[in-house]
Amino acid sequence: MIGSEPLRLTTDLGADLDPAWDPRGDIIAFMTSKFRALGRPYEIGGVFPNGTDLRTLARGPRFDIGIAGELAWIGDTGKLMTNERISLHEYMTFDTEYAPFVRTDPDHGDDAFVRKLVIPGGQGGDGLAVSGDGETLMWRIRTSQDIKSFEVTVRIAELEGLTGA
Repeated sequence: MIGSEPLRLTTDLGADLDPAWDPRGDIIAFMTSKFRALGRPYEIGGVFPNGTDLRTLARGPRFDIGIAGELAWIGDTGKLMTNERISLHEYMTFDTEYAPFVRTDPDHGDDAFVRKLVIPGGQGGDGLAVSGDGETLMWRIRTSQDIKSFEVTVRIAELEGLTGA
């Protein structure tokens, strides 16, 4: 049982952001970066809810923003949705059964990561959310990088209907 005082779960130097609690209750995933100056690239970290077993679940190529963004668990499947932002912005599923995993080739699927959706035009996606049953995905997409014409739309789709394109 966690006491009434807040429990610090991460202790590494760098940035630890965007925690997502596995609905099965056994792990908290989060974006982590050991590069204090840039605050990126982000990898996927994990820790037990009692603060033990702090570790890296997935490490990726060390450039751009990284493999971790807007983490969200897909129901009780043990898979995470992540916004991989290396040379493309794309939503991927990460199967945590492969952890610890080292991703070497960005922008393609591999044993642990499956591409579900590429954000067109390199404009980026944000605000990723997955429904409690893991069947529906919601996200925001920017239509421009120019603040004068900046427009954001919200999209929703069934997860299984996404083909990776």
